[in-house]
Amino acid sequence: NTMDMLKTTASSIGSIFMMIFFCLLLSQCMTQLKIPQMLVDIFLGFTNNKFVVLIMVNVFLLFVGMIVNDTTGIILVAPLLLPLAKAIGLDPIQYAAIFGVNLAVGSLTPPYASLLYLGIRIGKVDFVEILPYVGLFLLGYVPVMLLTTYWPDVSLFIPRLFGFI
Repeated sequence: NTMDMLKTTASSIGSIFMMIFFCLLLSQCMTQLKIPQMLVDIFLGFTNNKFVVLIMVNVFLLFVGMIVNDTTGIILVAPLLLPLAKAIGLDPIQYAAIFGVNLAVGSLTPPYASLLYLGIRIGKVDFVEILPYVGLFLLGYVPVMLLTTYWPDVSLFIPRLFGFI
């Protein structure tokens, strides 16, 4: 009935808002503790080479996407890595595109794999049946990730076209 649907909806929305609230709270705490600056030091402590730093960022974001959903990953990690992106001269739009590509692929990669499990439920298929297709998708991901990361025009073409940059 309608009341049951309203209760279910309110419960779902409430849990989502609580998740976002605590992610924002944690993000603010990490910022106050100067964790972003520590991450810059850690990443740049390995190398000053922008290309190597970007590969490390991609691997880190892919890992984040594997353990949390994309919204949580963005809320938690974007403020942490922004100083690093600025330090290596990355455009903010390209930074967002790198985030989007990596977290989206992470959401298809176990163990969390929220989109993968949703697709399995909607398609009514077994996990084993879908694995070869996910593997092919992940192989196709590598060139997209490399293009988004190392060729800024891929992510900046449309914003430039419309005069945003």
